[in-house]
Amino acid sequence: MAKSVELLNIDVDMLFKQHNVAEIDLVHKRLQGEIELKREELRTMVGERYRDLLKAADTIGEMKQTAGTIIENIDRITVRCQQLNEHNLIGFRHSGNDYQRLQKKHSSDHSFHGVIVQIKLLTSLPEMIWSSIDREDYFVATQLFIFARHVSTGLNLDTERETARKFPVAAKQWQVLSQFFYTIQQACLESLGREELSVPVASKSLASWLLLESCPVERVLAVFTERRTKAFLAVLEEHGSEAERYGKVKDKLLASLRVLIGTVRLFYECFLDDGLAEGEGTVGGGFQRELHQITDDQAVPTIELIRSEDPMILQMVPEVISKFRPRLQPSFSSELAETEIRRSASGFVKSIEDAISERLRRLVSLVPSIKTLHDIKTQAYAIEKPPNWTTITGRLGLEEGIDFYVTFYQRLINDRVQYIIKSSWSETVRQTAAELLQLLQKPPGTELKAFVWRESLEDVPLNLQAALERSNPAARKLLMKARAYPPAFVTLLNAFNERVLALVRDVASFLATSTRTEVDDVLAFFRECCVQGVAELVTTIKSAAGYEPTVDRYALLARFLIAIAELCPALRECFLPNTTASSSVASVWCPVARRSSLSSAAAAITVSEEDPERWAKVSGLLEEESLRFWSVWVQRFHESWPPLPVEMGYGTLLNDFPSWETVTIEENDENNQPIQSTIRVPSLPSIPLQRFLHHVCDLLNEAIPQTIPRAIVAQIVELLTTDLRRYYEQLAADEFTAQNQSIALQYYLDLRFLQLMFVGREQKQLSEQFTQLTARFKSYVDPFDFDVFYTHLNTNVKRSVGKLQHFLGVLVCQPEQLSTLVG
Repeated sequence: MAKSVELLNIDVDMLFKQHNVAEIDLVHKRLQGEIELKREELRTMVGERYRDLLKAADTIGEMKQTAGTIIENIDRITVRCQQLNEHNLIGFRHSGNDYQRLQKKHSSDHSFHGVIVQIKLLTSLPEMIWSSIDREDYFVATQLFIFARHVSTGLNLDTERETARKFPVAAKQWQVLSQFFYTIQQACLESLGREELSVPVASKSLASWLLLESCPVERVLAVFTERRTKAFLAVLEEHGSEAERYGKVKDKLLASLRVLIGTVRLFYECFLDDGLAEGEGTVGGGFQRELHQITDDQAVPTIELIRSEDPMILQMVPEVISKFRPRLQPSFSSELAETEIRRSASGFVKSIEDAISERLRRLVSLVPSIKTLHDIKTQAYAIEKPPNWTTITGRLGLEEGIDFYVTFYQRLINDRVQYIIKSSWSETVRQTAAELLQLLQKPPGTELKAFVWRESLEDVPLNLQAALERSNPAARKLLMKARAYPPAFVTLLNAFNERVLALVRDVASFLATSTRTEVDDVLAFFRECCVQGVAELVTTIKSAAGYEPTVDRYALLARFLIAIAELCPALRECFLPNTTASSSVASVWCPVARRSSLSSAAAAITVSEEDPERWAKVSGLLEEESLRFWSVWVQRFHESWPPLPVEMGYGTLLNDFPSWETVTIEENDENNQPIQSTIRVPSLPSIPLQRFLHHVCDLLNEAIPQTIPRAIVAQIVELLTTDLRRYYEQLAADEFTAQNQSIALQYYLDLRFLQLMFVGREQKQLSEQFTQLTARFKSYVDPFDFDVFYTHLNTNVKRSVGKLQHFLGVLVCQPEQLSTLVG
């Protein structure tokens, strides 16, 4: 069915509709065969590379006719001479016909043997070509293939056709040899697309491809550029054979950089100067050198590549075979203009630049850590460039001494570093918030107060060195108890510090081998990420849910935020690099060991610049948000205060008032005689007030008041005084209080006690309110009696403050001022 298809009128769509795959394959094979036959006919008809040979063949044909005519004339002369001999010179008869026949026979045998030797060569050449291909010596394989094509074409000429017809193997052997054209061509292209390519291999592969294609030499540059671009992109492939070859992204990136540098070197050494030129006027590039070695008039004939058991056999071939060597088309020049080479090199770099924007960025995005990026950068700088790199880049029209890592890779790697920094901070925030939430969800263990005041052998340092160590505050157990930081709390902060420290170390190691510009850019981004990371952590903590909001938990959150700045030296190191020898992260940014291994330029770059503004911003944010949590804690703490009794009656006089002081007053009467009288004066604040204040102090002591900020304690005292002022306003409004002078005196002392103990001079508004309320209670007392009681009341107020300030000391915000007033 496939044989009936007309090849000249093939309709591809109809072919696929009407025939199955096997028939289509047969049609394809027929079409390939016809194409090859037509190609050979065309080459034979036009002569292709062998016009001189065909002209010589025509000349030989004409010489044959002339020689035939001469031979006929000689034959006639010989006949006439024989006739003459027979009649007149019988004694001089000679056997000349035998000698002529021998000469003719020898010529015929030599031609026949030459054809036999050529056919023998055709049968031997496939094995030789395959051996060369197996050795990856494509240059020799190309020469042998072209030689085989020349021999096969010679056998098809008129002078040899008659003899060659007797040996059909000659035509069949060429069908076998013709397939090597595609095999060698593909092998050369694959060779040019290798990652590691030497100058000799590249030069020979290019020369082989040019001889096979028989095209203008300028096309070699296009092919070379295309194959090297594919080699670069193949290294960056994420899937396929090349991807399996490189198990790590780091290896791919470094291999691609080596391909880039190697290709530029090949451009120079293959086409401009391979360093082997012996003097002026000689060919400089390896490609031109290889081409001249086999196409020059003084080149060794191709037949010298063939090794025969009997060298004499090769002498049987015609001279047109024995002296054959590959030739370029006469119209094609073998020289390359330097401008063309420059244009091709620039085109290659431009194509790489276009590819990098997508593939290389995608590959760099797979690098998981800054440490790996640092290894890539270090090894990239360690890749050796040719000693004459400046000359190479200059002659190729590129930027002199161009560093491809800096040009193409550095920006992508720095972008990846910044992305990893940002994602690492996000992950640190996520993990820390999750661990903090777990801590908040756990039921409270031992009371915080019991933990703080329980003694342990671990509290005291074992030696002086441990006592003086300041690099790790979390290891100082006694300090942690003084700060009210329980072990689980410290463990959480240590984990946060370790994560930040690991990130700091990675960034520092990366910057240790960076340029000044890189250090400035990456460090500024890193510190900004630190600020944003802390802000994100604060936001996450504020919006966290899933735990019961108790007083203890709010206090823990407030302490956690302020402890970040205190127990996380790595966070401080981000902004204020510590250069003291005692710091655990003292040499993170540029350790001495690594500095000694760097170049002088890199070692000069030490990241010692401080950034106090950002650190002040971070620490200020933590302190501010900690105070906000303390403020919320104050609200919850306020809700736990006990209520004060507001019911008034005679029971209040019996149950709520402490014993009054009895004071003896001695005065002179009208007759100037001493008279003694006794009065009873309130000596201490009322029992409900004392009970309330002691209860608040007990609640506050449970929260470890020495760890609460003074501003928060002042806020508690302000709430306390405000509540008590409102309470006494209710009492002052009670009718029973207004009618009972004793109650008014007791509450007057209470208010004076509260005002003196808790209200500072700077709290003018609150002090004025207390003064007005005190005056209100004073108005309920007889003025004459109040004048008598006033001195004793004032003394008892100060005495009460002196007695109770030690019990209520946690609520005293201005002890110095109080000491001055009490005396």
